[in-house]
Amino acid sequence: MERRTGGWILLLLVICFTYSQARLCFICGYNAPTDGKVGINCVNDTSKASVHTNCSNDRVCTFDVQFLKSSLELVSVTRNCLPSSAPRSNTCLDDWTHRQCTFSCNTDLCNNLTAQELNNRYGDRGANSAHSSVEIISLVSSSLVVCAVWIVKTRISL
Repeated sequence: MERRTGGWILLLLVICFTYSQARLCFICGYNAPTDGKVGINCVNDTSKASVHTNCSNDRVCTFDVQFLKSSLELVSVTRNCLPSSAPRSNTCLDDWTHRQCTFSCNTDLCNNLTAQELNNRYGDRGANSAHSSVEIISLVSSSLVVCAVWIVKTRISL
């Protein structure tokens, strides 16, 4: 009888140890064009969304938000638990039409920022990286055109 009890105690200890190694992350999603008011709590009020899961310690809590670039109108939100090996950075990047903000963290329920907090925190840093490279290319090509015109005019006047 004691042998059985010892087995149960060992099993409970293993379960408790495994559970203590887990990380809690909020898990939810919202897509403004299709979801309407369903899932809106995922955007700004994780206490009402209250969907969370246990993730292993080799995973991180994530929060991804997409805005329309022109108006910063919210398009979508995803809170998740992903492998920590997936390349992620806490930043916002702009393309021609959207701003995509990403955030990852590794403590319990740390992916609880609001969509606006995420944009405010990371939106001004690096958000124009795609745009600025286009501006640099445009500036370089304009300079080349000016140089070409100058060379042609110089040769004609010789």
